[in-house]
Amino acid sequence: MSELRILYGIPTLSGLAVAFVLLGPGARRPLEAARVYGLPVVGSTRFAVRVESVGRYADLERPIGGPIQLEWSHAGQVLGATAATAGPDGWVELAGEFASPFPSEARLVLGRADKVLGDGFVVGRAPLQVRPSRWCEATGNHGRFELCVPRGIAVPELPEQVQLTWRTIGSQAPPKAVLEFTASGGEVQKLRMSGGPSCDASGCTESWTFNVIARAPTVSLDVELRAGDEHVTYHGELPLQAGGIWLVPPVFREPQLTVRSATPRRTAYLSLLSKSGRIWGGFLPLTDEPHGFASGTLATSGIPAFSDSALTLVIASDPSEPVDYVVAWPLALDERVEVLPATRLLDGMPQAIEREEQRMKAIRLPVSGLILVSAVAVVALLVRRIAREKRRLQAHLSERGAPPAIGHSRWGLALASLALLAVAFAALALVTAFG
Repeated sequence: MSELRILYGIPTLSGLAVAFVLLGPGARRPLEAARVYGLPVVGSTRFAVRVESVGRYADLERPIGGPIQLEWSHAGQVLGATAATAGPDGWVELAGEFASPFPSEARLVLGRADKVLGDGFVVGRAPLQVRPSRWCEATGNHGRFELCVPRGIAVPELPEQVQLTWRTIGSQAPPKAVLEFTASGGEVQKLRMSGGPSCDASGCTESWTFNVIARAPTVSLDVELRAGDEHVTYHGELPLQAGGIWLVPPVFREPQLTVRSATPRRTAYLSLLSKSGRIWGGFLPLTDEPHGFASGTLATSGIPAFSDSALTLVIASDPSEPVDYVVAWPLALDERVEVLPATRLLDGMPQAIEREEQRMKAIRLPVSGLILVSAVAVVALLVRRIAREKRRLQAHLSERGAPPAIGHSRWGLALASLALLAVAFAALALVTAFG
């Protein structure tokens, strides 16, 4: 009776153990994690990071809203901490002040209640370089003709200023230049025509200002200038960011900034860069305009260090700021900081996946081992039982002078059945460990 209990009980208990593990404590659980984007600079006193809160089950991800706590630390000391609540789309801006200048490396931890959403070390960058904001190309004798886009870039369907400058050398006033300017794939609007050359002891300068509105994915600029015996031609392309969001040229110390999009959009994602890195970020809701445009206005009063020089406002249509969906607009007249792509400082999802795998292994592997041990016990018991019954049967037939009742083929079938039973137990163990 005890053998029968083992032969029937162990397989039943093994099946129940598999179901308990896969549906109970060993089941795969939904994961929560955070991804952090920013641009920390060594020596900076302020941080501004964009955080994406996501959930994952198997291979499917979805945004998760809710509170998020952030903490920077270095050498066991807290550098800065803050908290905010992510919206339904999972995104949130977290900003604050460092207790001391940012070191070459600091630890960043994000959490929600008792869950760790991300934990890792972040390396600080060198201060961002200041560069001229203008995009210019020169041609003609000694490069005396120059075409410039003061803000360095344009976007389709919205006007961008283009300046043309002609310089002569010598104190003698040159003949008035005649200019012809066309834009293939775009529309040219006159803003300021030359009123004649402006001269000093070194020479004379004549300039023109236009607005160019791109109507095509690329815009070719052609210039023909005649001034007395001189004839200058120029051919080039307008620096264009397809699908970019436009910043209305700000007036100095204007209390607000206005952005426009030539396509319907609900949100513009903003990052303010200075030499100290990313010092502010925000989400700007856009409202629909006629003809499929959208626009939004941002008050500058709540933006820290907005009076600093060489500020650059990065506007994106995607919160992770991929390079192809970003336009960087200088807020100063002549200079901007170099624009670096948004850096993913920390991704907590691989850590969450690794923790979940370790948790499941800690539960599943011992149960898988017990199932394999049970398989050995059942197979050994069956082999012993079959051998005992064989001996009893042979002894019984021998007493009566009858030939053996079981041939080698039947014993082979019995062994094959035992092998199949062992394979079934092994399958249960594998399902428990990796199912």
